[in-house]
Amino acid sequence: MKFGTRFAMPRRVMLLEKLPDQSFCATFDNGQRVRARAVVVATGVQYRRPPLDRLADFEGAGIYYAATEMEARYCKGTEAVIVGGGNSAGQAAMFLSRSASCVRVLVRGASLAASMSSYLSSRLAADPRITIEYGAEVSALHGAEHLQGADHS
Repeated sequence: MKFGTRFAMPRRVMLLEKLPDQSFCATFDNGQRVRARAVVVATGVQYRRPPLDRLADFEGAGIYYAATEMEARYCKGTEAVIVGGGNSAGQAAMFLSRSASCVRVLVRGASLAASMSSYLSSRLAADPRITIEYGAEVSALHGAEHLQGADHS
């Protein structure tokens, strides 16, 4: 962002071609094509994506798979919702609680004991800006071009 870089995430490159002028053309899974003089391959990880209508519409527009400084900026002064009960979810909740007005952690299970270190779960429970909801699953997403809300049970 600092240097005017445009991010397209998460996107999967389906085709990478070397052009006659020695530049490259990447074709994304949505059909968009990008031309560049250099390509950095950052393979990342494959996330478990819940089977929700319109999930792909909101990826990068309210739904993120990381908790970095960039996501913290998007959460500043708002409510952040973390879906998951593992250590990564706990660390994300702790990190985002510094910038979000409140953080809600949705956990499918009945406790964090089996999936998160006791030290981290104790820190979450002690932080007044963080609430944990057990037995919770996201059932629907709402919004136009940006995620505006989610239903959960």
